[in-house]
Amino acid sequence: MIPVRHQIKRMIAEGMREVGVLLVVFAPLDSFLSRDRLTMFGVAAILVLAALVFGFGLFLGVERP
Repeated sequence: MIPVRHQIKRMIAEGMREVGVLLVVFAPLDSFLSRDRLTMFGVAAILVLAALVFGFGLFLGVERP
């Protein structure tokens, strides 16, 4: 049986990875399709944030012995 804390940590890590992927996919798409477009700085800032969230999710999801 998996301890509850370990299971919660794994679920949070998976959620963070999903948020990172969704930001990478939908932020540029929204900027491309919307009337009020983001600047390149705004898109870059969102992509950097997505990379940080995704990376932190990977870090949390690493199983340590």
